[in-house]
Amino acid sequence: MTDVDDFLKHYGVLGMKWGVTRSEKALAAASKTRAKSKKTYKRKSKTAPKIKAQASEDYTQARDLQRKKAKSLSNEEMQVLVTRMNLEQNYSRLNPSNLKKGMAATKTTLEVVGVATNVINTAKKAPSLDSLRTEFAKGKARIAADLATVKDKKK
Repeated sequence: MTDVDDFLKHYGVLGMKWGVTRSEKALAAASKTRAKSKKTYKRKSKTAPKIKAQASEDYTQARDLQRKKAKSLSNEEMQVLVTRMNLEQNYSRLNPSNLKKGMAATKTTLEVVGVATNVINTAKKAPSLDSLRTEFAKGKARIAADLATVKDKKK
């Protein structure tokens, strides 16, 4: 198998079934469609180029300072770095991303669901309404009897 002629070569179309042949007309139509889609894709990418934001001078300076060890920084460099980091933290806190908004909404939803679950579990453990009425009546009778004994003792 050292000869080049002994190797199997495949020049088929991806996704094409083995043993199925296309007519010349079908092949021509497929190649036109493929060429048309490539032109459309290229045209779309040219009309909407990606704009890469340029980093500010302060950002690049702070990034370079972060790579250094704290012992090698001067007081001024350390102050610049700390100021930049504080500003970035304040900016991200004041302008929450969509992810943070979603997390906050999920948290409140889970809190509401937790309260509702607690109420349902409490209601399941409570006795039925009839038993509550009978217990209330018994308690009322006991309270009335206790009040009567207290009044009798005062006399």
